Amino acid sequence: QSVLRSLGSSSILAHYFFGLFLARRFPPMERALVKLVFAVLLTIRAAECNRVVTSMDTSQTARFLVPEHNDITGSVCRGANVFIRSEAVRETVAGLLGDGGDVARSIRRICESMEQGARWPDCPTLGDAYTRSHSCHLGVPMHAGMLEMATQAFQGTFGMVPRYGPAGNFRSFTMNTYRAAVQHQHGSPLLPLHLEDGRHIALTSHAQVRGKMVEQALQWHCKGAHLLADGLKRSLAEQIEVGALFFGKLLHIVQDTFALGHAQRSRSQAGNREAHSMAARLLAQDQNASVPSSSITAALLGAPIEKLFSMDDVDWSKHALLDKGKHLDHPVADLDLRDIYGMRDLAVLATGRVMDVFGYLVSQTFKHGLLSEDLLNASIVSLGGVLCDEVFKFEDLKAGAGGSREAIGRNGAKSDWQADIATDLETRALVDATLQQLIRHIEEDRRKGSLALDSSIPFSFPGASDADICDRIKAQTISCQSVGYLHTLGDPIEILPDHFNGYEIAFITCNTLLLLLVVLLVTWCAWRCCQKPSDASGEGLFSREIQLCCLPRAHAS
Repeated sequence: QSVLRSLGSSSILAHYFFGLFLARRFPPMERALVKLVFAVLLTIRAAECNRVVTSMDTSQTARFLVPEHNDITGSVCRGANVFIRSEAVRETVAGLLGDGGDVARSIRRICESMEQGARWPDCPTLGDAYTRSHSCHLGVPMHAGMLEMATQAFQGTFGMVPRYGPAGNFRSFTMNTYRAAVQHQHGSPLLPLHLEDGRHIALTSHAQVRGKMVEQALQWHCKGAHLLADGLKRSLAEQIEVGALFFGKLLHIVQDTFALGHAQRSRSQAGNREAHSMAARLLAQDQNASVPSSSITAALLGAPIEKLFSMDDVDWSKHALLDKGKHLDHPVADLDLRDIYGMRDLAVLATGRVMDVFGYLVSQTFKHGLLSEDLLNASIVSLGGVLCDEVFKFEDLKAGAGGSREAIGRNGAKSDWQADIATDLETRALVDATLQQLIRHIEEDRRKGSLALDSSIPFSFPGASDADICDRIKAQTISCQSVGYLHTLGDPIEILPDHFNGYEIAFITCNTLLLLLVVLLVTWCAWRCCQKPSDASGEGLFSREIQLCCLPRAHAS
């Protein structure tokens, strides 16, 4: 990042020298105009670089693209009515984190870790390992998934979108395995099939997608809990902070299901006003303004998911607008700002409801001085219950997963569609073959280490006939081992150092070469300045300010 920080100032310097070089090629009358134009460009570039340098702070990373995950997670975590309420536990945490009893600073550090986790699915790293690493730099995610989305945005601009259906009148994007493997982390299903007869056929049902989202959330919860236990046992502050980061990751799934670029929920305007009032009280710093959990549950149950959007029929510019949440200041297509803000308030309530589980786990762990298997299993059941029954509440679990809406689609009114479950034997056979082939390709890439999935947990997707994970949660037969996380509670965990992926290395290499090119340009300009301080017209080859470095040489000649 130190290399990247220097690029902004180097770029400004390159603009300056190029402007001076270009200006001397014009007659005196036009020269002032050229210099004025470059002065304006230089001012814009300086402001741009200042914004970039500001974004390099860890807590600000990726703020340019998706600020909502950062804002919601941080504001809920710092509210007086959600996270660790016990003052005694807060002081214990502060002592372990080495903040000298500064409780506010300790809570801030944990909240910042959760913010980093909530951003991570948009800035993933290969292997989903025990590390703080992410792939966002200068506010831009740099990974294979973002490269594909950027390519699709370019294709969409010039109308180069693949076509399907009768007469090729339906435009839809495809998806690589890197993105397909993590769609559930964003509240999205696997891409449906678009058949030549015009049908949209789902690969999975809502129940299957819910099962995958809950499974992923519990895996991250188990990782965070094991890191918490290891940090407490060995008095390691870093383990606790990285544990909070993993818990923050599951908040990303929760919040995306309320983003109108990812899902469609039913909600009334009266419900929006009620959610806004509760969200304001939840975020307040006054402990007397608490919100009963029963009220939050009622609000969430009043906004069930109608359909999850598959990222195939999507206009990425519209999708990006809807991801802004409260930062959006105008309607998008048929979506009113009240609906967008209302969903954001519900995301705040859902985040608070889920964060309560983590806060209770932390409080009880520090209170007893250890994390027991019983406490961990109880927290899994508690979290799973909130996710299954409140947050991921669907109008129809048997319906096909996938679809779009006119506000974010590429097909006008035809974008208002939802995938259907295959009914005939031929289509069902096609769905099964396609799904199994996709799972096989994802698993092959995971083993190669080229996906943002845990290298120790095989990839699978709940089958249509498999037992629902939510039923196992209700029966309290769920555990970390049953969701694929096999680490033994109490074993030490090593935090890996930060690392770059291939796309980041290529980016840094290219910009380092550009930096060297700028240095060579500056060196050449200085040499030319000192070799020839004045041209035939008597006016300096470069500006008078640049010639100052050569005054001794010029005087001697």
